[in-house]
Amino acid sequence: MTHPVHSPRHYTSHPSGIECIDITRHMNFNLGNAVKYLWRNGLKDGQPAIQDLQKAIWYIQDEIDRMERVTVQQRINEIVYDIDNYLADESKADKMLFLDTETTGLGDKAQVIQLAIIDEDGDTIVNTLLDTDSLITPEAYRVHRISKEHIKGYPHFRHIASMVNNLLNGRYVGMYNAEFDMRMLRQSGGMGFKGAIPVCVMQKAKEHFGEEKWLSLADACKRLDIELDNAHDAFADAWATAEVYERIVG
Repeated sequence: MTHPVHSPRHYTSHPSGIECIDITRHMNFNLGNAVKYLWRNGLKDGQPAIQDLQKAIWYIQDEIDRMERVTVQQRINEIVYDIDNYLADESKADKMLFLDTETTGLGDKAQVIQLAIIDEDGDTIVNTLLDTDSLITPEAYRVHRISKEHIKGYPHFRHIASMVNNLLNGRYVGMYNAEFDMRMLRQSGGMGFKGAIPVCVMQKAKEHFGEEKWLSLADACKRLDIELDNAHDAFADAWATAEVYERIVG
């Protein structure tokens, strides 16, 4: 039986015989409203069908946005937890770190979209994708194959920059191209990272092999018989950088 207030026709006329509220009362606000507007689509007098669909889309998108916000915060919490635990471990106090980034490009507005930090023992401290408001240049995408879709739902670097700064502060940090990686951290994090002690492993490789030109990480690995799988992934490159440093410096 329909009732204009308690059981209006546009919510009770489904062929299944089920009333809309019997379903939506088990859902959260956004999903319940989305189902409600889909359920009554084209049935409510004076309400254009397309408007109901647009309202359903709005509530679905709002729910997606809400879920992504939760996911971002969870990922931030995980990164902070891992860094805090590492810093609290006194046996790790003097360990050298190795860092690598993948970025949106090479220019002065480029941002970090993947960050990996390991220590000299090979322990992983940070390995995460990072969202950004910047466009990923076609040239950068061809190198690392990270798209805007891949990084959606991850934190921006600025959300974890202060914790990364605490981690790097006072430590030797090996990076294959230290000048580039440090510039990317500063551009993305809005802070100087002045406490880190950068070690350019590319410079050490150049000196070790007596080359006038810079060697790529892949070239250095090849000369040192280091297997480099998944090149241009920040974690793989951080690991390879640590291996190159170990072979050269010992």
